[in-house]
Amino acid sequence: MNRTSLSTSRNDALTTVQRVRRVSAGAAVVVLAVAGCSHAVPTTSLQGDFARSAQAVEVSRDLAERTHPALSTERSGVSPQAPKKKLPSPRPTETMSAPRTPLPKPPRTGTPKPSPSPSSKPTSSPKPSPTPTSSPKPTSSPKPSPSPSSPKPSPTPTSSPKPPAGTRVAALHPFSSDSPANTAIGSGAKFGGASDPRTKDLVPVTPTINRDRWSIAVAYAKSSDPLVTLKDTKSGKTFKINIPKDAKTTEGTDKHLSVIQPDGRYAYEMYKAEKVSDTQWTSTRVVVTDLFSDGLKDGARASSISHLIGLIRAHEVAEKKIPHVLAIGLPDSSLKKGYVWPARGEDTSQNLYSGNVPMGQLFAIPPDVDLSKLGLSAEGLALGKALQDYGAYVLVRASTAALFAEPSADPDGTNRMKSDYQKKLYSLLRPVTNNSASTPGGGGTPRQPAPPAPSAKAV
Repeated sequence: MNRTSLSTSRNDALTTVQRVRRVSAGAAVVVLAVAGCSHAVPTTSLQGDFARSAQAVEVSRDLAERTHPALSTERSGVSPQAPKKKLPSPRPTETMSAPRTPLPKPPRTGTPKPSPSPSSKPTSSPKPSPTPTSSPKPTSSPKPSPSPSSPKPSPTPTSSPKPPAGTRVAALHPFSSDSPANTAIGSGAKFGGASDPRTKDLVPVTPTINRDRWSIAVAYAKSSDPLVTLKDTKSGKTFKINIPKDAKTTEGTDKHLSVIQPDGRYAYEMYKAEKVSDTQWTSTRVVVTDLFSDGLKDGARASSISHLIGLIRAHEVAEKKIPHVLAIGLPDSSLKKGYVWPARGEDTSQNLYSGNVPMGQLFAIPPDVDLSKLGLSAEGLALGKALQDYGAYVLVRASTAALFAEPSADPDGTNRMKSDYQKKLYSLLRPVTNNSASTPGGGGTPRQPAPPAPSAKAV
């Protein structure tokens, strides 16, 4: 075949291929449209024409390649053995029926499995993917209360606590407002009669008020007073506190002394105290007392509560007013072994108790006694009101039925008070039979209101 004929046949073949490509392009649009729908699409005439055109193209292409082998290598630079390209399968998320809500992201680990095509029928019902929810915030568990640790050390004498809003000076009138030391006899109090064994145990005993001897001395220290080393000879403990140079113990073998510190809140109680020098003291028993407390924790006394409870103070004799309970001592012949509230102990040496009155027993003058008809002195009336309104707790052993006044109290006023106590008031005392921690003073409405809160004002 000459070069002209070959060129003519070649042009005819190319023209035919171009027409087929245009038809194929239109058919491809139809195929993509059909593939983009997830529903069945009926065959149209265009599909038929496309099929017949495609068949004619293949016949013409085969004839041209047999006649002119060079055409097989010129067709778009593709080898006759190259596989035909397949249209990509549509992804399910691109179909019209795909849900509009975003699907949960697959986990990053592992190779994800391909989703089934829309036309495939699952063998079993697929499990719905769980809707992702926000992780709940962890709730903080309550912190456990701390376990009780070792007891707090005793306050140092140099501490300066902030005074409370109260108006009562604790150094002069100590202890909390609800302390038994400041709780009056109540309307519910019951009294033993003259035939009560405890009343009978008072009859043979001589009443008195101890002031100079066998009482409690009180010293009011200032920061300018000597800083003293106080040694407890029994426990071996030492304390650094302020003690005035002129501080003195009571006379007698007990040698009681209570030193209130410059902070106005803490007192150091001593039994058998001895002054060695201006900067050194000793005592066989030292107790640190918080004047804001109830006074029941400890004390340098047989009842093991503060020896400041029930003490008649010097300013109270002068003011002729005693707004708190009193302390009374009784001999072995009146006391019985064992103690009751608020006492916490009794004598441990030479304890020869043989009576009916326990340590901690409360005595008072019954409310039906008219004190105004007894012809009392001003000081005696103050004492009578205290015995009727508050009563007296048995807190120590004595050789007499003794009350206790501060040694610095006016001696004349104290003597008038003592005389009325001995001749007119002592015989009126009766035991309160229902006094207890749950019914202090016998319970009911108290004869006097509770005092205001204490203050750490210095004296």
